[in-house]
Amino acid sequence: MRRLTRQAAWLCLVLLAAPAASARAGTPEEEARPFATFCTAIHTRMEGNEAEALRLLEAALELDPYSAHIHIHLGRLYESGMEDHDKARSHFQAALEIAPGDFRASYGIARWLLRQRKYEEARDLILEAVDRPQAILPPETLGDAFRELATRAHALGRLDEAAEFYEQAARRTRRPAYVLLCLGRVYRQMDKPEQAVDSFRQVLRYAPYFAHTHREISDTFRQMGEWAPAFDEFIAYMDHRHGPGRQMRLIREASQLAINARKLDEARELQQELLDQLLVTYSPNNASAHQCKDIAHILRQMGRHERAVPYLEKAVQSADADLKPPLQMELAELYEELGRTEDAVRTLDRAIEAIEPAGSVRYRAQKSAILEAAGEHERALDALLDILDIPGQEAVGHDHIGRFHGRRDATSEAIRHLTEAVRLAEPVESGRYRIHLSRALAHADQAEEAEEVLVEARRILPDDPAVNNALGWFYAERGIKLAEARRLAEKALAVEPRNPYFMDTLGWIHFRLGENQRALDKLRRAAAMTDDSTIHEHVGDVYKAIGQQDKARRYWLRALEIDPDRESVRRKLDDIED
Repeated sequence: MRRLTRQAAWLCLVLLAAPAASARAGTPEEEARPFATFCTAIHTRMEGNEAEALRLLEAALELDPYSAHIHIHLGRLYESGMEDHDKARSHFQAALEIAPGDFRASYGIARWLLRQRKYEEARDLILEAVDRPQAILPPETLGDAFRELATRAHALGRLDEAAEFYEQAARRTRRPAYVLLCLGRVYRQMDKPEQAVDSFRQVLRYAPYFAHTHREISDTFRQMGEWAPAFDEFIAYMDHRHGPGRQMRLIREASQLAINARKLDEARELQQELLDQLLVTYSPNNASAHQCKDIAHILRQMGRHERAVPYLEKAVQSADADLKPPLQMELAELYEELGRTEDAVRTLDRAIEAIEPAGSVRYRAQKSAILEAAGEHERALDALLDILDIPGQEAVGHDHIGRFHGRRDATSEAIRHLTEAVRLAEPVESGRYRIHLSRALAHADQAEEAEEVLVEARRILPDDPAVNNALGWFYAERGIKLAEARRLAEKALAVEPRNPYFMDTLGWIHFRLGENQRALDKLRRAAAMTDDSTIHEHVGDVYKAIGQQDKARRYWLRALEIDPDRESVRRKLDDIED
């Protein structure tokens, strides 16, 4: 059977070669000799004897030096079998001179040019060959040529050309799955996620066994901020019969996607699945510092804080000196969640002692926050005052102290310290301090001064997204200069298009302008990205304005879950209940 198949293939090659074997007329016997030699060479190469095939092809060429077909086969043999690319090019060039319409010759020269890193010359040669009126264009060969051009264009960062050539290759290839996969990746790099998803979906139609394609689709949905389909595709990737299975690292990733998608039941199930695997394998005694940290993180997410303590304590004990302070910060936060304030403070004090003074600022600020939450306001303030004694950290110290006083409604002290922070900071570093000062001034009913501070911040930092958003929000909150507010918010979002707080600002501006549907589009997307009580309250406000009280109530209740002390939401709920 194998011999019969081989003979059939050889016969097909002979028949295909016959019309183009020679461009020179002669007697039947003269024409038969090179043709027979050529066919024997092809058969010999199929048998794996490339050296003998080369000898026979050279002999056939001596008998018929004007055969483009023989030149092309010699070029291919020198190219792939002998790896003598210069000789290959000379034969492809000879074939092109004999038969200008034979695309295989142009493609052979183009491959040589690509190896010489002459992409533009290769591209122009292929496109010129395609446009020739007398061109013979075998679809598969043309598809291969476009694929090679696309691959090189992609490597050079010419994404528009890469996408065009991958599209051309996909249309001419019988099995386009891999080409479509590459096309989807190019579209994703071009920030065309919808087209990328469509391309990846086509891959699955041609090759449903490409499990990793589901991962590609998931990554693309993440790029779009569409967490629910990203989660669904990631699960499809894990559970595919050709996929990786339920590996711990993948379960952890899927759990985070479920949280982002607000699929909390699925997130809990995945966390429990991951936890079961981890706890069966590791205890605090046999786990590494990294493993202990991971297990503690999952236990905390599931609300099992007491169980997390020994794992995180072991992580701190086992960690290298440079990794210990961040873990001590996490351990202090865990102690705080359990109401163990003094343990949290002692843990942070050890971290502060171990690192250089400038690096200790955030640890001192965290210590202050824990003490403040426990009602230890004097000790909390002392922790912040210590920052003022660190050389070069005076501005950030005054900023922390000013915000502390602001939370305590000591407005004049807040303004004094925040003004000092702005004065001490370098202008280009003063943006966030000016934003904090503006808020304190606005809280003190000094709106004009607050606006002046933000306008000055914009003068110094005209492209800073946080500053632009802050001034846009200032105008939106007061319902003034809304056109300018929209311009500022849009400018901020152009820099950080997935920032939910910037989305909230622009959504609220749309609401103030009476553009309720546009407001909902932005605000709902922002609410889906973060648990912020203000954003959820805003979504409820828009729904209330358009008469959908049930939806308004749902978002307001969620705002209260996030921040139970939000009195403005309680009043709104009381109003609709009445």
